[in-house]
Amino acid sequence: MSLAAYATVWLACLVPAAAGDASLSAEHARAQLLSSATAIKPGGTVTLAVQFEIEKDWHIYWRDHGGSAGLPTVLEIVAPAGWRVSPQRYPVPIAHPEEFGEKSFILEGSPAILFDVTAPADARPGSKATISANVSWLVCKKLCVKGDVKLSTELPVVPASAKVDEINADKFKKARRSLPIPAADAKYLKVRIDAGANPIKPGDKFDINVLLEVEKGYHIQ
Repeated sequence: MSLAAYATVWLACLVPAAAGDASLSAEHARAQLLSSATAIKPGGTVTLAVQFEIEKDWHIYWRDHGGSAGLPTVLEIVAPAGWRVSPQRYPVPIAHPEEFGEKSFILEGSPAILFDVTAPADARPGSKATISANVSWLVCKKLCVKGDVKLSTELPVVPASAKVDEINADKFKKARRSLPIPAADAKYLKVRIDAGANPIKPGDKFDINVLLEVEKGYHIQ
């Protein structure tokens, strides 16, 4: 089968779910927005997660879907003005063989995508902040179903002297274990960045080199 014919067959199998329809989006994959804390203090930071529950033998795609005709799982985070949202942290994907020798990058089971929200220093105790996540994904087995849902949660702002309890501790512990190891903690490999120019002036063009030092007897792919 040619690549063009394969793509045509794949598109014919894609069943769209209505945008924002959580019940239909949850046909083979369910998503929920979780907080790691019951509240947030002015200037404080709380970790949130979009947690998936994917039906057995089905999968969604990583942020880079690889060589398949899949679609990346995408989060659009909306927070109140003045609140900061960190980059999203995806779990390590599974390399999944596809036709034509390609590999896609998939997530199975109950993966979670983490991000942090930081309240402004002048956030008013007693107020509540609504954090929303517009989430889209493609869940596949032999057929593929498009999921698209808007999730939201409220974070109460409490005084700096107040106690904030942790929640969903087991789920966040599992999610953090699934993240890539930070470069500083990696064994057998050191990563350095060299700007290749010093000093650098505004408007200058320059190369950035990423230098990998792999311990003898080991290799990377």
